[in-house]
Amino acid sequence: MTDPNVLGNISPAKFLFDSGNTEIINLWKVNRSSGGADDYTSLIDKSGSPYQTPVGKVFWLLFFQSDWVNSGDVEVDLESNSTVDTNVGGTKQTEFTFYASASTSPFVTQNTRHLGIKFVAGEYITPVLTSGNDWFCTAWGVECDA
Repeated sequence: MTDPNVLGNISPAKFLFDSGNTEIINLWKVNRSSGGADDYTSLIDKSGSPYQTPVGKVFWLLFFQSDWVNSGDVEVDLESNSTVDTNVGGTKQTEFTFYASASTSPFVTQNTRHLGIKFVAGEYITPVLTSGNDWFCTAWGVECDA
């Protein structure tokens, strides 16, 4: 018997790879400034568009990493939103508040978090910068049938 192809990392969530029904999705957020219009832009996918969990699918966020903090510290809450690029009416993921620190400017950090947060069809993944300076992040997860 052969071992099944498993998608996952050190997070608690693992998925059997089923071609056509299971896909790894890479996401990221561009650099932004505290207090600016981009304090709550949704994560984008490889097409450069905000990622919205498709109809009939769920998205499991398994990994979140702060790649850049310009100076000082940042604090980020993660929300699921049915509207793109907003922090109004979203649901804060209670298990997620992300902190990253920079002791010098500029500072690149590899501050990571392994997760298992579920986003349902129609939801955008929206990091909300609650304090701090310029930063950006990357994330990935598994999209699969609901």
